[in-house]
Amino acid sequence: MDREAILRDRAQGMSLRDLARKHQVNKASICKLLDEASKRGCHKPLPQPPPQTDDSTYPDSTVSPV
Repeated sequence: MDREAILRDRAQGMSLRDLARKHQVNKASICKLLDEASKRGCHKPLPQPPPQTDDSTYPDSTVSPV
């Protein structure tokens, strides 16, 4: 298992499932590798996207009441 390649692919945003498929290992192995790398400081977690807003809570100003 090429740990450096897995870490590079993860840093580029590849999902756990896609990492496992590409590197032909199971997802648990990917999780374990990422967890160990994170504890050693070799791997920084991906930034989390900002929370999604629920647009349905805002009135639509283009629609007039009937």
